[in-house]
Amino acid sequence: VVSRLAEQKGIGQLVEVLAEMLPDKSFQFVLLGSGDKALEEMLHQLQAAFPQHVGVEIGYDQPLSHKIEAGADFFLMPSRFEPCGLNQLYSLRYGTIPIVHAVGGLKDSITDINEAEGNGICYDLFTVPQLSLAIQRALKMYSDPQGMNKARESGMRQDFSWPKAASQYLEAYKP
Repeated sequence: VVSRLAEQKGIGQLVEVLAEMLPDKSFQFVLLGSGDKALEEMLHQLQAAFPQHVGVEIGYDQPLSHKIEAGADFFLMPSRFEPCGLNQLYSLRYGTIPIVHAVGGLKDSITDINEAEGNGICYDLFTVPQLSLAIQRALKMYSDPQGMNKARESGMRQDFSWPKAASQYLEAYKP
């Protein structure tokens, strides 16, 4: 996760899910961000409880944010609402599979891997159980290298350029 730490971003739910899953799973989680002091403290507590599996960096560091996006297998965006969002687009370009709450700009840009031309893992309800299921799907997918490569390649082929968007707008508003 690279995010502003605010309730809107679903960080509280994410910490709850990770606290439940980390004792039984062998995966790592890293977060870069800053904001709400209570969320920062929750993340530090998670890191203290699972020091071999959780890395938390409080602050803003653009080069590090891109290293995280490019180096991760999955990128979590469990936002309650997200008018646009750019991180899911960065993730796609880097071949990192986004896990998103399908809302707003996340729903517009990420299609579930179970659908044609899917490029990420989506969940519809902003709940702890739904987020947990999405992460479990990612862990299952991780054990299938062919499925991972297919999703990565699908994401990297996405075209979110301005010329494509402009032509779609022109087509939509043709008299």
